[in-house]
Amino acid sequence: MISAALYLSRRSLANATRRRLARLRQPKYLIGFALGVLYYYWLIARPRSGAAGGAAGLPGAGGEVLAILGLTTFLLMNWVFGSSRSPFAFTPAETHYLFTAPLTRRQVLDFKLLRSQLPLFLSSLLSVLIFSGGHFTPSRIVRVLGLWLVFSALQMHYGVAALVRQSLEEHGVTAVRRRLGVITVLTGVAVAVALILRRQLPEVQAAFAAGPAAGLDALGAILHRGVLGVIVWPLSALVRPLLAPDLATFAARLPAAFLVVGLHYVWLVRSSLAFEEVAVESAERMARRIAAWRSGRRPPPSERRSKGARRSLGHLAPVGSPARAIAWKNVQAEWRGSGVRLPVIIVLGVAAVAWVASLGAAAGTGIQVLATLLLVFAGMAVVFGPYILRNDLRADLLLWDLLKSYPLRGADLVAGEVLGPVAVLTGVAWGCLLAAFA
Repeated sequence: MISAALYLSRRSLANATRRRLARLRQPKYLIGFALGVLYYYWLIARPRSGAAGGAAGLPGAGGEVLAILGLTTFLLMNWVFGSSRSPFAFTPAETHYLFTAPLTRRQVLDFKLLRSQLPLFLSSLLSVLIFSGGHFTPSRIVRVLGLWLVFSALQMHYGVAALVRQSLEEHGVTAVRRRLGVITVLTGVAVAVALILRRQLPEVQAAFAAGPAAGLDALGAILHRGVLGVIVWPLSALVRPLLAPDLATFAARLPAAFLVVGLHYVWLVRSSLAFEEVAVESAERMARRIAAWRSGRRPPPSERRSKGARRSLGHLAPVGSPARAIAWKNVQAEWRGSGVRLPVIIVLGVAAVAWVASLGAAAGTGIQVLATLLLVFAGMAVVFGPYILRNDLRADLLLWDLLKSYPLRGADLVAGEVLGPVAVLTGVAWGCLLAAFA
């Protein structure tokens, strides 16, 4: 089974690479490839003045605290705002051949886990290269392997969470009730942690007054004591190999991390949900989305999102500009079809950076980081926004017969279709710019 999975992964990678290289014969793909190479050269390999090629490691206790807080944030966001879609997405071909083959459910999961390790490893490698400025020293190998472990554990945890949500939906538990239950449990845990930290809070505040590094060190010491240390241990065991200063320390910290990953694997395999039904549904959904993107239109929204659409932003007057009406229709579609996860993540990220900026004497550094992030987000909205927001002619061309029946001029129709996403992206970009320079 393992050899078959490795062979299939190897041949799939080779065939995909060969197919993409063949596309370079077309000018549009060749230009895009050249721009991509230049971008990654500028991001990773370009020479930097004063760049240290050594192994400037992360601070021990402070880095571990930040890693634990970041990992906790990802897990909480997944449990509160996650969907029942499993991260182990099967293609229609895989569901057709694997589920009819003489394989057990565990073997199918093992196959998918093995095939997903190469993308996770490449993601870890690329992340380390980007954040290390292209200086790949021997200590960076520890970072790559440690991040690979974290990604693998997160993937399995997300898979288990998706199966749990699917099971609750089958038992009639709605998304609102599920989220209220999760929030209630998390609130109880937060209250318990606050009660535990109440005695140590003056010590932490005094340490943060001396500086963010001292504050994080004090918080890290508290997180490893008593009941709180038991609660945080799985997260700490998972991130500690990532922060190891050398290979010997990395090897010493591996058993605990492997234990956490192994427990996630057992939890995933022993899930009581009908895994095949979820996988087939996911494969059908993926096929619909791929067909939608290839046809140049936006993928259809999920059933849950269509049922829980947001309320309208308002109503237009019965008389007015046709272009404005079409633009308003597209803005409404984007508002009612978008989720709340990304805005919440952005708000939490900005709040976290603002909190760090308010600590210690180096507050100006945090403000500069916040302003830089807002400027980057504004640039991404301008560059990548038109590709993401597709509530324009790309989505409405499927209803071309209906559009032609409208008593509108072609100029008004095109202007309204273009104005909708332009208005949304302009608002996002200007909001980020005003916040950055405020």
